Parts: sequence; C-alpha cells; structure tokens
Amino acid sequence: MTNKRLYNSPKFTTKRGNIFYVNFRLPSGAFFRQSLGTDSLKIAEVTMSRLMPFIPLVQNGTMSEEALKLEIMGVRKATKQDVDKFLSHWLKLGSIEAETIPELGKWHQKLTSGELIDPQLSEEVAKRYAEENLQQLYTGEDQFSKLLRFGLEQKNLDATGVSDEVDKAASAITMSRVMLYQAYEAFYGGDFLKYRQLTDALKNQSAEMESRMLPEALDVLADGNPDHIASEQSQLCLNEAIEMYTTEKGGKWTSTIANENERIFEVLRAVLGNVPVTSITKQDMRNVWKAVQALPIRIRSPYRGMTIEQLLEYDVPDNDLISSASAGKHWKIYRSFFKVYLVEAKDLLKMSPTDGIKVEVKERRYGNYQNYEMKKLVEHALTLAPDSEMRWGILCLSYTGARRGEILSLKVDQIRQDHETGRRYFMIASEGGKSEAAMRQVPISDQLIEWGFLEFIKGKKNHIFTKLSVKADLFTPMFKVIRDQLGIAEYDDYGNRRVVHSIRHSWISAAISKASSPVLVQQIVGHEHSQLLGITARYTHRLAIKDLIPVIDSVYWT
Repeated sequence: MTNKRLYNSPKFTTKRGNIFYVNFRLPSGAFFRQSLGTDSLKIAEVTMSRLMPFIPLVQNGTMSEEALKLEIMGVRKATKQDVDKFLSHWLKLGSIEAETIPELGKWHQKLTSGELIDPQLSEEVAKRYAEENLQQLYTGEDQFSKLLRFGLEQKNLDATGVSDEVDKAASAITMSRVMLYQAYEAFYGGDFLKYRQLTDALKNQSAEMESRMLPEALDVLADGNPDHIASEQSQLCLNEAIEMYTTEKGGKWTSTIANENERIFEVLRAVLGNVPVTSITKQDMRNVWKAVQALPIRIRSPYRGMTIEQLLEYDVPDNDLISSASAGKHWKIYRSFFKVYLVEAKDLLKMSPTDGIKVEVKERRYGNYQNYEMKKLVEHALTLAPDSEMRWGILCLSYTGARRGEILSLKVDQIRQDHETGRRYFMIASEGGKSEAAMRQVPISDQLIEWGFLEFIKGKKNHIFTKLSVKADLFTPMFKVIRDQLGIAEYDDYGNRRVVHSIRHSWISAAISKASSPVLVQQIVGHEHSQLLGITARYTHRLAIKDLIPVIDSVYWT
C-alpha cells in the first residue's frame, strides 16, 4: 500500500456543497468543523498551511476551539492597497457626479412636473458645502478618516498600521469633495470654463488612481503572499455574507428599499456581531426577533439621533414600538438571507437558523380612499401634462388595482394584444412577483385608452415610465403632496393610514362590489385563489382576457 494522498483535498479538510471545511476529531470524540469560505483548492491549501500548526494544540487541549475559530476568521492588518480601494471608489463617485451636473435641471423638471432649479440658491448651497469641507481640512477634523477606519473594520481589517495612509486618503477624498462642490458652484454661477476644468481634474484624478492600483494588485498576486491570499478567502462571517447578499440582490432595489434593508441588517449585525455564519443558532435568531420587537419607530424623537446600539438598550414605551408588520418585514429579510440565499442558493449552510421559529405577525392595515376621493385623484391627474409620468402613474394604479412597483417598472414589451378580443393588456410582473399569481394579464381600461395612454407610450424603447422606473421612490412623496393639496386626509375614520397602496385597496373594493365572481378580481390583482373570499379550492387554470374585461371596465371614478 502507499501513503500517497489520492484525494483532491488538503489534510484535515472536507468538502460540503463544494466549500472546503476544516475537519478533525477532538479528544472528546466529536468533530471540529468550520468553513474556510472558499471552493478553491489552492486557497484551501494555503489557508491550511497557516492553520496546520494549531490543530495539534487544539487536540491536546493547549488551544481552545474558539481561539482556532478566530484564527480561521483571519483578521489581518490592513495594507496600503486596502486603503487605496476605498480612495479609488470615492474619487470615481465624485467624478461621475460632477459630469452629471448639467443634466440635473432636466431631471428635476421632469420629476417634479415642471418645477425649476433655483441657480442662485444652488450656487449658495454648493459654496457653503465647499467651505464646510475646507474647514475639515484646515482644522484636521476629517470625517472621512472615521469613515475609512470604519469601512476597514467592517472587512475584518486592522487599520492601526496604516493610520498615515488612512489620513492621507481621507484628505484626498475631502479635497475631491471640495472640488466637486466648487464645480457645482461654478456651473450654477455660469462659469462653465471653471466647471469644465474642475470636472476634468476630478476625472483625471480618478483615472490616475485606478491606473496606479492595477500594477500594485499585480505585484501582490506575483508575490503570492500566503497571509494575504488566505485572508481574502477566510472564514465567511456575517458582515461579508450580508455584503454578498446585498450586492447580488440589491441591483433591482430602489434607494428606499436599499436603505430600509440596510437598517434591517444593521439590527442583525448589532445583536449577533461579526460571527461566522455557521455558528449562528436558532437561539441566536430568537434573540434577534426579541430585539426587533423591542425597537422604536426610528423617525420619532428622540430615537432618530440614536445609534442602533443605543436603540437596543433603550426602554421603549409601548406606544413608540414598531408595528407588528414592520417587525415581520425584518424577519422576512432574515429568512430570505439565511434560507433562500445561504442555504438554497449558495449552499454555505446546511440548515437555516430561522427554520422552525414561529413569529406572530399582524398584517398592517391600510385604509381605502372613498369614491369621491378617488375621483379627486383621477381628475387631478387628468390636469397634468399628457406626457407627465405622475399623470399616468396615478391613472394606471387607479384603473388596474396593481401594486406601485408593478406599474412603475412596466416595459413596452409588457403591453400586448389579446388575439381573441383584440383588447390590449398589461402582462404584469413578467420578470417575477410576490408569488406565481403575481404574474398575470390585466386588460387596459377603456378609460386609459380614451385619455391617450397609447399615445403616451409611443416611441418608448424600454421602460414606459423612463424616469420613475429609475427613481421609483420619488413617486410616493410626490403623491403625498398631491393628496394633501386635494384635502384628502392621511387617516380614515378608523385610524387606518392611507398611502399609495390604498389606491389598490380602493380598486379591489370597487371591483368586488361589481364582479360576478371574486375569483375574477383575485386574478386581476394577483392574489392566490383561496378560501379568503369563499372559494373552496384553488383553480388549476387562469381565466381568459374576455372574462376579465367586464371587471376592469366596471370600475370608473369620474
């Protein structure tokens, strides 16, 4: 027999879901198993060469299991290249923003139904921002130093050895922000030559930084520094896993959703810490759920100025606690992160720590708009310009019962024509939805056709709402302004809040009162057929367009 290793794994490792794990027997007979966070054989071999001396120490009791886990996590000293990555990112953001300044007036006008930017006020604000950043340089109170150190810490990097590099990078970023605001000031002051010079300087600065980083990165790879390579592929911890999730999933999030999800993950980080995801237990997640339920409504005083750590320690009065629905939204994100992403999509966990935990969530109730209030909204929309996206956003919501996101993300190829009836219809959520039922055909109301909807979409290549599809979070505040101007109360007589989503509720209520069967309404709005409205069994087929048209045309507000 030969002692030659015939399998393709380093000693003391195993593979699960294509990921390498440290795996060896302890004196108790149990196994120590911890993910290396990589599917690369080379990285696993390099990492194990660093960890190999510690394994006998754990086996003979000299070193604790927790100490070895910390070694696997691989917190390392930050390098100049790590700092340069942050610097390059900020310089690039500044150059891109400077280039887009001339387009702001056009975007602002289209998104605000004709409101114009005040050049004089914009010039004054830009000048003030530039001076504030200059003062940071002069006084040494540079906010970007703190930001850079925090960013390095979040990536398991110790910045103590690169303090000078961090300070230099922070000063460079602050100077670039000064130049950016000076570019704003020059543009709105009419000094286009100065604006162009500053913009070119920002672009050149960013390009120079990127070109300088490439050879440095190649040098590191050529050196083959094991510590550096190992640290890049070290134990997958919570912060890194969240970053992976938000990077992959966040591409389709609006800024509002992205900010909300960041606050939700902020709670998870604060309660659990940056621990290996494999070490998170059900009890940990029960503790997270308790913490979420004890959170206050953060937009209220005094909570809006508190850190997440202060919020978790604060004894919040019952009247200030977040709603059950808001707490449930936290849990929904956590379950998606662990079960759908880490377990099912990435195979990094064998079982989700959220499995088997029952959480009670009471759905948030929104009020309806009364018929006369819907009439006000529709009549106001009709006074807006024929090419106004707010006009057609309100009208489409009012005559389909669809969700805001479904309407504002509509594309031209989602408007189709039924061969049997000749009626045009929306193919809603053709790229996915909240459920299978969310992908559905919704006939276009005769009212919308009569008011010129088909003319509105003529010439459009991709999204129907070219501006609001990118800035969907602008729709809600603009709608609130319209609602308030029309004298429509935010709350109904029963204390239920009325928002954009209430238009959907209002349409459903109106349609149910007129439809021959609630199943027709359920299919139009994308609800599963269930016992909710007295249906005893799920239908196995979808109803035809011809069956849905009478329901759509029965709802009118003017």
